[in-house]
Amino acid sequence: MKYECKTNFDEIKDGAKYSERIKRHRLKTIITVASVTGAALLLCAIIILTISPLLIYGNEFKTKDINQYGIYSGHIEKEQEQLSSYLMVFPKVLPHSAKVEDYYYFCSDKGLDNTYQIYLEYALDETDYTTEIKRLSQISMKYKGAVQKVIQDTTGFNYPAYITIFDNYNSFEYALTDDINHKIVCVYSHRMDIDTNIVDKNYLPKGFTIPDKLIDPKWEGYNMYQFPLNNDGRIMPREGEFN
Repeated sequence: MKYECKTNFDEIKDGAKYSERIKRHRLKTIITVASVTGAALLLCAIIILTISPLLIYGNEFKTKDINQYGIYSGHIEKEQEQLSSYLMVFPKVLPHSAKVEDYYYFCSDKGLDNTYQIYLEYALDETDYTTEIKRLSQISMKYKGAVQKVIQDTTGFNYPAYITIFDNYNSFEYALTDDINHKIVCVYSHRMDIDTNIVDKNYLPKGFTIPDKLIDPKWEGYNMYQFPLNNDGRIMPREGEFN
């Protein structure tokens, strides 16, 4: 018996074309992936080369010298301009009976934004302590008819607290009051992690929540110094624009 082998050249031709299309598709996929990966790597390199110098170069200043208290210029670029706070929980001038137990001031312009940390711990006699408590309780800002006040809290910290900034884009400002020892602790941290070793863990928030009436879903945390604008933005009034 003879077997005939019939070859369908059209089928072979079509199969070859299909195989060629598969190869071209795979090649295009490889080229696309390589191009995207290359572009991503290039973008990362540009970002690293752009940001790295900012993190390496620049100036920073730190001191524990209480004689430098209240000096916010001459250390880094735009030091007071980018402080982003009027530090109202801190006394402008230390009371006569103040015994400073700890002080720390840090500022840096290494990065996209200036960073700051200020810590003041001071004890007072009974009269000055009472006066300071009254000052803290009356902290407020009035701007174009709107009034914003310090938050008084007795449960979210280990001590009664007076809060002007809380968790506002990684910024905090508050004062804690120790009635037994007539001591006040003032903390300001801007664009830095608050739980650094300069602040005793005993003085960190333990469960404070912002009152519902002060929560703005468009903005993070609470900042007494920032007032809403009609266009949904916010503004920090300059000196002389508020009372």
